[in-house]
Amino acid sequence: METCELPLDEKTRDISKSLLCATLKEMLQALGCRCGSLYLFDPETGALAVQYSYSPWPGLAAERSSLSYQDDPAAMLNLRKPVVIKGGARHRHRSRRAGPPAGEPNASLCLPLFVEGGFFGVAVVGDPKDRDGFTERDFSFAKALAAYACGIIEQLRNASKIRKEKELLTKEKSLLEQYAAVGKLAAGIVHQITNPLDGAIRFANILIRHVEPHSVVREYVSEIKNGLHRIESITRSLLTFGCQFNTSTEAAVKLADVPALLEEALDVFAGRIACANVTIVKRFCRGRMQVADRGLQQVFINIIKNALDAMPRGGTLFIETRCDRSSAEIVFRDTGCGIAPQAIGHIFEPFFTTKGPAEGAGLGLSISREIVEACRGTIAVESIPDSGAAFVVRLPVHA
Repeated sequence: METCELPLDEKTRDISKSLLCATLKEMLQALGCRCGSLYLFDPETGALAVQYSYSPWPGLAAERSSLSYQDDPAAMLNLRKPVVIKGGARHRHRSRRAGPPAGEPNASLCLPLFVEGGFFGVAVVGDPKDRDGFTERDFSFAKALAAYACGIIEQLRNASKIRKEKELLTKEKSLLEQYAAVGKLAAGIVHQITNPLDGAIRFANILIRHVEPHSVVREYVSEIKNGLHRIESITRSLLTFGCQFNTSTEAAVKLADVPALLEEALDVFAGRIACANVTIVKRFCRGRMQVADRGLQQVFINIIKNALDAMPRGGTLFIETRCDRSSAEIVFRDTGCGIAPQAIGHIFEPFFTTKGPAEGAGLGLSISREIVEACRGTIAVESIPDSGAAFVVRLPVHA
């Protein structure tokens, strides 16, 4: 049998409990009953926990602090309708000839509480005055009152669900507006950079043809050319940030080897690593790790740069790869300052940064997540303040 909770937000849950308690009191008064209890389903314990109880017999309410929703009254729960229990509910396993002990209700009416999501509680009223049991009129009245209360609870649950969906849509709208702002910014940047960048690459190609093969100058010019191509790749990724990537065909996907991309990304920071007293510990799994590449080198460069920024006085950056038949996992773990708990939920949002205005615009990790998702992968972060942070990139492997 399906079970459910009351609305999860605290305000609506309190309103629901108050409504149910008021319904129980009204039922007690209208039926002339001398005791009653309200139980609500607790998913943590798998039991019905008492929320409100009234009884003239000391200790009786305390002994009924919880009920297992899988136990009696089984008929009530399985048939999804109210039932009458003769004698004390606590002694329903006693012999019927013995009858209820003195000071216990002579009959109890149990009403299951249901909403569309399932069963969530039980209302129990017992010991009607001057009577040995409940009449059909009592039965119909209690059933109608319980159904009316459940209807209101269902409306409160729906309102709570709509409110949460509205909050989620508002957040998504805010992110889309930020993406649109990034798109406009990227278009302007790319337009301003493209022409001088093309000229620099063209002149580097001309220069490399006029130097001696295997010379130091040729090596330096080659490094300049590689750097210019990295800038070109970054601007292209920035331009496509926030746009829908076309992943409908695998034929157009460029494959790359993960260890090779990591080595190239580390080469970008070779000079800084040597001067910053940072140790790089690499633990790469054996074999080639072919993954779809839509700018992964930029992702690795962003993560490594953030790790170095987090260790201004030196430290250790661990880079580990794991691979199986279907996926590759790349873990970057540093020994830096970590990420504050209040910031860790926002670091992938565009324009969010914990650095100064001159140190970054807060786009690196936003672009990184977009690239990873375009490769049909995921990126996650774990952090312990003052103990470092770990970024985990998971990507599907291509044969």
